[in-house]
Amino acid sequence: MNGNSIKMTVQKDRLDGKIGAMLARKESSRFIARRLIFFDFTQIFLGDEDRGFAILNEVAEHFHVPISSVRVVGSGQFGYSYFSQRDFTPKVSDLDLAIVSPLMFQRYSELAYWITDRYQNQVKFPRKGGISAARQFRDNLSAGYLRPDLMPETPMKEQWFKFFNDLSNKYVDLFDGINAGIFMSDGFLEMRNANLITEYGKAPK
Repeated sequence: MNGNSIKMTVQKDRLDGKIGAMLARKESSRFIARRLIFFDFTQIFLGDEDRGFAILNEVAEHFHVPISSVRVVGSGQFGYSYFSQRDFTPKVSDLDLAIVSPLMFQRYSELAYWITDRYQNQVKFPRKGGISAARQFRDNLSAGYLRPDLMPETPMKEQWFKFFNDLSNKYVDLFDGINAGIFMSDGFLEMRNANLITEYGKAPK
């Protein structure tokens, strides 16, 4: 899809207006990401707050973290994705979550470190296009972000995906799937989403 063929939608116009107004006030990209993720209401749960709470609460209880640590991100939070260039679409789009927990980040990253003999044995890492995911996994770790799908194969990884597959099946009428990543802190989550402003700048208005 080229830039000229991007469909202008109500959700895109709303997000454009919100970001544009903050940029006009010369707010930083990190400030804008913080506002959009930590303050604004989740777009997809407007009018269906009970089910939204049920999903986030189930994740929080399963991983023993405060519910404030579980955040909706991506098009589910914003209503539109500059990366995929489309609105959030029920039953078609995924629900992407971020779990902000330094303890979980430490536990999963330490497991990956030791099970691969300090990353020297990369056999257990998944391969993407024939290339080991070890480098990408470590690059994300250095930015305070852990992607479970890039983890080496372990029982803990299997348990992670069993939980999210079961959760996805419970809400198949709402999403194509439910996924999550782990962040070491709110700050790292903000910084990762600050590139949203770059994508906003590329999108036609």
